[in-house]
Amino acid sequence: MFTSNSRVYYSWEINEPSPNKVMFSYYYILPNKAPALSYTGEQNYIADGLDPEGNSTGYTYTYRVDYTDQDDDAPMDGYPEVWIDFNLDGDYSDANEQRSMDETNNQDQTYSDGKRYTFSATFSAIGTYSYTFAQRTTKARGQPAPRWLCMWVRRLTGSTCPRS
Repeated sequence: MFTSNSRVYYSWEINEPSPNKVMFSYYYILPNKAPALSYTGEQNYIADGLDPEGNSTGYTYTYRVDYTDQDDDAPMDGYPEVWIDFNLDGDYSDANEQRSMDETNNQDQTYSDGKRYTFSATFSAIGTYSYTFAQRTTKARGQPAPRWLCMWVRRLTGSTCPRS
């Protein structure tokens, strides 16, 4: 028996006096644990994922989030994302409002203990910019398609996490 992330494999051989060998093997898929997005717990990121909280135009605002998967599954390419309502129209569906986040440590390939991601932006106009973090999982064992995981920080009225 051996395991490989999501599967447990069993195999055995039956040796008979003849030159024929019979080998049996099977595997079953272990249940997948859903990944989680969380605040990093760092100074200025304890209660949310943004620093600074407010300022003026021309400043750099940094978004940070931790992705954790107990099965040690990596996030889907391009994820997690931070969704920012850049044009203040009440949704995240406009061009360039869903941005991929970067790894803070690309040497860290362990996801079960939390992996940190970041994104920085500057704003040209004063306003209240709502945001959320989103993740699409690579492995949705037992599911027909990958799943979405959204962590609402400042939720827009009527906003929903995608279902596909």
